[in-house]
Amino acid sequence: MTASTAQELLSDRLAKDKQIVGVRAGGRVYDLMTPIEGVTAEDLEPIRSGDEDGLAIIRHSTAHVMADAVQRLFPDTKVTIGPSTKGGFYYDFDKADGTFTDEDLAKIEAEMKTIVDGNYPFRRDVVTREEALALFAEMGESYKKELIDAIPEGVPISLYRHGAEGSLWVDLCSGPHVPNTSFLKAHKLTSVAGAYWRGDESNPMLQRIYGTAFASGGELRKHLQLLEEAKKRDHRKLGKELDLFMFHEYAPAMPFFLPRGAGIYTRLVNYMRGLYGRYGYQEVLTPQIFDKRLFETSGHLPNYRENMYMPVTAEAVDAATMDAVNPGKTSEELHHEQQDALERFAQKPMNCPSHCLIYAQKRRSYREL
Repeated sequence: MTASTAQELLSDRLAKDKQIVGVRAGGRVYDLMTPIEGVTAEDLEPIRSGDEDGLAIIRHSTAHVMADAVQRLFPDTKVTIGPSTKGGFYYDFDKADGTFTDEDLAKIEAEMKTIVDGNYPFRRDVVTREEALALFAEMGESYKKELIDAIPEGVPISLYRHGAEGSLWVDLCSGPHVPNTSFLKAHKLTSVAGAYWRGDESNPMLQRIYGTAFASGGELRKHLQLLEEAKKRDHRKLGKELDLFMFHEYAPAMPFFLPRGAGIYTRLVNYMRGLYGRYGYQEVLTPQIFDKRLFETSGHLPNYRENMYMPVTAEAVDAATMDAVNPGKTSEELHHEQQDALERFAQKPMNCPSHCLIYAQKRRSYREL
């Protein structure tokens, strides 16, 4: 079975439509450089830069350009991972000399503009596991070894490169990416935060740079204006300024409602209770913390995990400790089992899963409808 790239199959259309950044085929998204087996031009659905999948491709590619700029300015910095997100992208860095400042972000953005203006093509190469390990070992990129080791046998290992010949920046990546850096003109770095490698606090603390990117400068400006308006209405900002609520380290993720805030809270509750009776709702009260299996079943855990609070219990610590001394398991197996044991419980992000438990606690009939 032959494999062809979208660049080869759609060459005439690509010459006319410069906004195509990828294709869909067989339910998957591909960039224009990746060979796809057993397809014809009719099997390919073009993805344009303004589409949802097109934005994801642009944002992931911009993360690569940002990482390139960071290593040009801070050569001792190691790279880890840099995915696109729903609203933009981020990349995690191991910076040898501390954190990134606002001044650093401005310098990185300027360097990104230089790279983007070079109109450098993204190039995809498939290599062996040994070649990938040797390359990143030579580069001193120790985090990449762990990522390569996690790739299952038989899965192609691909690298993406961009930049001037002789000084190509390279990253371990499955793609997809835009054809060249000229698609990445509308971007903005937004913030820096700390993040543990692999989300495990026993691992090194990394520096995560967040950013966003769009298909056009107009879309980017509109988005940034919305962010500014949202900042003015940020509940954390208003809560402090208006003396509505507070937080304390002794109760993570649990607000303390102060007199003004408690008054607003009570009025809202009373208002909602009035609506319950008017529209035929019945009030229930459910626990705040659940076994995380509930959120795995409901689908909330994979989508909200990063922003969910998972308290660690003494029982969980004991379970994780037992795993740590269990012989016959690989370090990868132990790591996942320890994480699973430590993160057994989670504060509910919303009520619907617990309401489903109430509904399921007895037999139901269509006559209840």
